[in-house]
Amino acid sequence: GVLTNAGMDARLTRRHVRLEKDAAKRLIAGHRRAALSARGHDRVLRLARTIADLDGRERIGAADIDEALGYRVNVPALVAA
Repeated sequence: GVLTNAGMDARLTRRHVRLEKDAAKRLIAGHRRAALSARGHDRVLRLARTIADLDGRERIGAADIDEALGYRVNVPALVAA
């Protein structure tokens, strides 16, 4: 089942949030562009998890990561490879 993001700490986020292969690559690219801190990384994951939940998907896709990164003001848009 899908976990709610409310109260999900960093440890739970990393344990339960499942990424598609392309999504993981996107998150790494986002780290390079935005110099995400560990806290920023977890926030992006939780937001991407919420986006996927709203669309009824178990796994986070690359588009979910892109959208979550896009909500961060200091992150330039990532171009699909």
